[in-house]
Amino acid sequence: MLVGFSRRPEAFLRFTERACRRLPRRVAVPVGNLVRSFGQGLTSWESGHMLAILGWSLAIWVTAGLGNLVMLTAFDLRLPLFAGFFLLVVQSFG
Repeated sequence: MLVGFSRRPEAFLRFTERACRRLPRRVAVPVGNLVRSFGQGLTSWESGHMLAILGWSLAIWVTAGLGNLVMLTAFDLRLPLFAGFFLLVVQSFG
């Protein structure tokens, strides 16, 4: 769906506008603006920056997960390696 949106944003925007017609204007306008903004963000897929974005994202998540593991170790909790990353997922939902 994201690839389709990045390749044909005008079709997806028309679909969103039709879907939002039944909503109150005070809700439909912000939703339309959000979808347009999201579509502009997807231009990074075509600009060749996606590999760099994925690399930095992976580096950030690994660093945060290892930071959680260090924190758990500081409290003398002997937990497996995945505990720091599981805690990161729980923190993200929070």
